Amino acid sequence: MAYKSFYGPDWAGLASKLAALDATPPLGSGSRPVAAPAAGETATDPFTAQFCSDWSLPVRDYGEYAKLMRRTERVAPDMTFARPVMAISACLGWPQPVRNPQHRLRVRGSAPILLANAVHDPATPYAWARNVARQLGPAGRLLTYAGAGHGSYDRGPCMQNTIDAYLTTLTLPPPGTTCPAV
Repeated sequence: MAYKSFYGPDWAGLASKLAALDATPPLGSGSRPVAAPAAGETATDPFTAQFCSDWSLPVRDYGEYAKLMRRTERVAPDMTFARPVMAISACLGWPQPVRNPQHRLRVRGSAPILLANAVHDPATPYAWARNVARQLGPAGRLLTYAGAGHGSYDRGPCMQNTIDAYLTTLTLPPPGTTCPAV
């Protein structure tokens, strides 16, 4: 619930849910929690299939997974079972090798490439965007959104106008361009 709230981000919604949980009395001994709703069809959420097909994961067996989980519990004890971590467990024993595993970028003869990323993106960390921009060298440019959430095009006029200008004229913004959080 918290991890999904980070995508928007929906701070007010998350705060309301946490306050409601805090105000709810604990279950008494012998009480049973309300059953979770039935899971939807896999086809409505292809995240795991995409994730396992796109990532060459360094987790080959349960022992490595358990080691990763112990490290995750130390580093981020409140986010131990976030969706990406759960996807790793779903990828154990994936039936085919990854067809296009991660590798250093090799870009030659490309039009200018604009990357846009939020500093606090729960799904695509800013460090990843900086790494891609570094690998692109002069062929690419990173446009930074100084806020939170996943996806940055609709994060205010600075982001939208800069991206629109790129899409219509292939004009890259100056190096180090940062748009304020809205």
